[in-house]
Amino acid sequence: MKLDFSILTGYLPLFRSGLWITLQFTLLSMVVGFALGFILALIKVSKSKFLAPLRWFATFYPSF
Repeated sequence: MKLDFSILTGYLPLFRSGLWITLQFTLLSMVVGFALGFILALIKVSKSKFLAPLRWFATFYPSF
C-alpha cells in the first residue's frame, strides 16, 4: 500500500493559515495566563487589608 500525499499540496495555504492562527491563540493564551497568574500570586502573598477580599479568589481560582 503506497500513500499519495501529493493531493495535500493544494491545501498547504490552508494548513499554513491554520498554523498561524493556532500560534496566535497560543501566544495570547500564554501572555494572559502569565499576567493573571502573576497578579493572583501577588494578591495571595500580599499583607494588604485592601486586597483581603480578593485573597479568597486568588486562593480558590488556581485550585479550581
